Amino acid sequence: MDATSVRLEGGLRRILIYNFNLPAQYVDNPDLRRDVLRRVDDVVGNDFSGVPANYMITASYNLLNVHTGAQHVWTGSFFLRGNAPSTISSFQPFTADFQVNAFQSLQNVETKLTWLGVETAWVFDRLESVIVNVQASVRENDPILNVRRLDQRGTVGDRRHETFFLP
Repeated sequence: MDATSVRLEGGLRRILIYNFNLPAQYVDNPDLRRDVLRRVDDVVGNDFSGVPANYMITASYNLLNVHTGAQHVWTGSFFLRGNAPSTISSFQPFTADFQVNAFQSLQNVETKLTWLGVETAWVFDRLESVIVNVQASVRENDPILNVRRLDQRGTVGDRRHETFFLP
């Protein structure tokens, strides 16, 4: 899990961004998928308590060049001339239905990441991970910034970053 906070103009609020990187084996197995989504839900419910948050689900995956056999890990659009994110689920409010909605969104992920009818030498090979991105606007002095060590550490200008294991 990566946590980043970025100061908004005016300096009174920060955008808090959590990226939960879920390896493919957790997505492919329904029991593991259910468990890891519960853990994501627990962290977000605890850390963003009382703060409206939104989430989206994207992916990182391996592409294979059918002519050369070259491989490339890709995060983003499979259609190389486009630059849209590899969206599995677009931004939506993080609600009590998160686990159910995310579980359903993560069924048949490979199909969602395959661009049919696009002429290219690169084809989807395998899923590396799914990324649950959660974002919210918090006060500059919100206690979660201290709890997650985003108050001073990892500071690069107005951006702060920390990496954690998913509890």
